[in-house]
Amino acid sequence: MNNAIDITNLPQVSLMKELADSMTHGQGGIRFITHQYVNTIYTPELNALYNLNYLDKKKAVDEAYANGAWPSYIFLHERPFRLQALVMLVASHDMATAHKKADGIIIQNLHDVYIDAEGLHINREVWQDLFDRLPPMHRNTQSLPDKVLLYRGTDAPKGEDRGISWTTSKERAQWFADRWHREGKPGRVRAIEVERDGVALFTDQRGEAECVYFGPLSG
Repeated sequence: MNNAIDITNLPQVSLMKELADSMTHGQGGIRFITHQYVNTIYTPELNALYNLNYLDKKKAVDEAYANGAWPSYIFLHERPFRLQALVMLVASHDMATAHKKADGIIIQNLHDVYIDAEGLHINREVWQDLFDRLPPMHRNTQSLPDKVLLYRGTDAPKGEDRGISWTTSKERAQWFADRWHREGKPGRVRAIEVERDGVALFTDQRGEAECVYFGPLSG
């Protein structure tokens, strides 16, 4: 990747078509580049920088794919596109002769992509399809009791919560509910008891005793 670019002396060039085609518009006339290799606020004077970043990133992504370096391939994509990159890898290896390779990609990368992701509820069905293929031995649920009490701090109205991130810590769920209150939203704590086998993943990587759960949306 090019880390020695003098942004005070950039040539004035046109934005590459690949990036121009990914332009989106926000409030107040602000524009964004929302490409899988470049995801940033757009300033025309920086076209040369965006173009260089795109070319550097594309080269690195192509090399990672050619070398089968799947974690590097996924995380070289910009954050909003990493789940998409994982799904693409799984799909491309999901032929009958390569089925085990697709499962191996899920085992190797799903946890890290999940931990890194934002707006999990948006792709609820995609996450569930991937977690359904994660073997039980890789769900890290062995330490949970047979019956697990899960909590979730949310601002969603009753019956409309599509979230998949829960916790075994009532205190942590209350923290999230209080955060919604601070932002002027109706934060509340949900609580459900589930079978351990219904938990798709347990992780304490963020210190949140987090459980991935795809159960009923009501309540």
